[in-house]
Amino acid sequence: DQWLYLPALKRVKRIASKHKSGPFLGSEFSFEDFSFQEVEKYEYSFTGEEACKDSMCFVIERRPLDLYSGYTKQLVWIDKENYLVQKIYHYDRKSFHLKTQTFEDYKLYQDFFWQPQKIKMIFRLQPQTDFIRLVP
Repeated sequence: DQWLYLPALKRVKRIASKHKSGPFLGSEFSFEDFSFQEVEKYEYSFTGEEACKDSMCFVIERRPLDLYSGYTKQLVWIDKENYLVQKIYHYDRKSFHLKTQTFEDYKLYQDFFWQPQKIKMIFRLQPQTDFIRLVP
């Protein structure tokens, strides 16, 4: 389960595991997109290397082990130099490329943690892009 604090309402809302594929506050993001990307929750296969942005990336296919996931698979581009996720293709339950998520403006915190300052989600069925800008 996930928990969401809604400061305007001063309430906490529980997001059941079965409903995490639903939209997040009417955006193209889902609650699942905000879940921790725990290694053991996926099955992985290496698909190759490709140029992405200004560097080379590993391309990894991962399949969620969670039966309630809204995705059948994800293709993940990981920067070879710093191992930072650059983009993710999300495939729906019919294996259709539904959304593309990109990560931009990484900053290093406490000399250890890399955090993207901007995360975009592009929905492929409509010309709509949502983004989240993280403010420290």
